[in-house]
Amino acid sequence: MHRVKDFIEKQIIDLEEFSYKIEEEKEFIYVLFSQILGKKKEKELTFKFFDGILFYHSLNYGWKPVEKVINNRYFWIDLLS
Repeated sequence: MHRVKDFIEKQIIDLEEFSYKIEEEKEFIYVLFSQILGKKKEKELTFKFFDGILFYHSLNYGWKPVEKVINNRYFWIDLLS
């Protein structure tokens, strides 16, 4: 769960007005946003570790390893949609 929190914090480090909490259920980690860029918005994002690598699940794109910078776009596409 610590790596997920680090990933989220790194993504929004220079941005304001985000509220979220992190929950863990079995092998899945859920990030539940209640505010995104100052707007009240309920958004749930799902993460999971595969062989020690942090993956994010996108309904449109499937599982993507988000600690690789190029795959961060899938996180942002889902977060802002």
